[in-house]
Amino acid sequence: MSYEDLSLEQLGAQAYGHYQAGEKNNKRANDHAKSCGLYLIEAKSRVAKRKDITWPQFLKAHCDIGRSRADEIIMIIEGRTEPTAPANRVREWREKQAEVRRTYGKSSKIPQQKQQTSRCAADRERAEVEARIDTILKGFTTNQLKDLEVRLRNVSRAGGCLAIWTAAAA
Repeated sequence: MSYEDLSLEQLGAQAYGHYQAGEKNNKRANDHAKSCGLYLIEAKSRVAKRKDITWPQFLKAHCDIGRSRADEIIMIIEGRTEPTAPANRVREWREKQAEVRRTYGKSSKIPQQKQQTSRCAADRERAEVEARIDTILKGFTTNQLKDLEVRLRNVSRAGGCLAIWTAAAA
């Protein structure tokens, strides 16, 4: 079948029509998915040649299929993935989520709380380091602070190499 006579809008409408039909009728789903994929391949190649519309914009305006799902359908038709690959990814993700629930309980906030705890520990450690630096700097004279400032500027100009500063401080 030649798609050259169809407008971009018609390609989107045809792809979406086959997509909907494929979703409703599992018996002929493969045939509809294949047709959908062929229309999408043609539409995507045309959109790639245009500057006024992107692939996601085309899908949203004319086809109402999500970008990742449309790309999956194209990959299936082109033989770059198996039709069961998206379902397998979802299945694996659900298994991982079930494992998280078994490990941490039903609350999905537990892993986030652990991350917040580690962030709080990092914030505390940073505050302690800043306090130690303040204590050290208070012991410096004005001339020593100016000398330190000059050395730090030189380190910044040299590409931020801390090894220079560390060696000079030792």
